Amino acid sequence: MSKPFIAAFKAGTSSVTITSDQLIYWYRPAPRDVNCDSTDTCMVSANNASGNYFLGRPDGWESMEDSVFVVSLLTAPASIHVNSGGVVYIYEAPAGASAQAIPMNVGVQSFSINRNDQVVLSGTSLKPIIDSCVCGLYNFNAYVLLSWDFAGWI
Repeated sequence: MSKPFIAAFKAGTSSVTITSDQLIYWYRPAPRDVNCDSTDTCMVSANNASGNYFLGRPDGWESMEDSVFVVSLLTAPASIHVNSGGVVYIYEAPAGASAQAIPMNVGVQSFSINRNDQVVLSGTSLKPIIDSCVCGLYNFNAYVLLSWDFAGWI
């Protein structure tokens, strides 16, 4: 995502040039209100004087948004279509770099860039959002697809 910004910095300009259409997205694999309290007991220590252990949800879990975050790097304006768990969200993105937060829904996540009633890019994430605890553990780590362009996933 930073490649065009680094190029602009190295060129000594504030003008960022996007040379190919790309989407970058990230989200947590489960909503913040998933309940793993009865099973997530990792890192619990009965004798930890430092207090450096946790049980259950990590600190700050309540401030996290249940969103799918999408950054578009576009050569021209386009419609971005995000299907989050069967609910389709469409927004208009300008040429250049822009970001959007889409409400998170449990299920498969798919994305497309549409321009002039044509699909320019489309794809489905390899990781669906689930409403359960994998291996009984809370997982608030973001799943990130670093870059996606005409050549496919890179």
